[in-house]
Amino acid sequence: MLNHQELLDKLKSIRFSAFWPDHPYDSLIGFTEREIWVNSTGWGCYACDELNPVFLKLEKLPPDRWTDIREKLQNGDLTIKDIEDTSLEELCESLDYDDGDTEWLNFTLSGLLGLSGVTDADFYCTTKGDEYVFLHDYEKARSLYERSDVVMEWTEMSDEDLIRWLELLQQEDAVNWES
Repeated sequence: MLNHQELLDKLKSIRFSAFWPDHPYDSLIGFTEREIWVNSTGWGCYACDELNPVFLKLEKLPPDRWTDIREKLQNGDLTIKDIEDTSLEELCESLDYDDGDTEWLNFTLSGLLGLSGVTDADFYCTTKGDEYVFLHDYEKARSLYERSDVVMEWTEMSDEDLIRWLELLQQEDAVNWES
């Protein structure tokens, strides 16, 4: 049996991870229909008024495809057919794109217009508040995605709750533990 400090040390070894709890209600978390996240400090959850969190690496686009996509984005008439067989299509599918919703599609991908080098190198998509952000810099994109403001810190919890958190997190494949 681990003592209080050993329990804290184990939980403090968590790198930022976000996941959907198996059950929308858990006495540790309360009720949530959103992803929760954990880090070395504690846990939190995404607010209902935030976009669904995403952190995804996207492949660079062929120049001819990007020219066509950019033009249609600028005019607000991009369709899902325009991005078929690209990582942009995978992004939209991961965000539960509703077929035919071109307004959502153009809003979601509009941040690409401010990103140079889309044809030169892979890039990342993440969320910042109520917008999707596209960046080449992995660390900057990751820092936008990761959260540091916690609902409750590990140090504020009882041994019983710390043990329950460890059990919950060890069941989650999405949780990243420091080596």
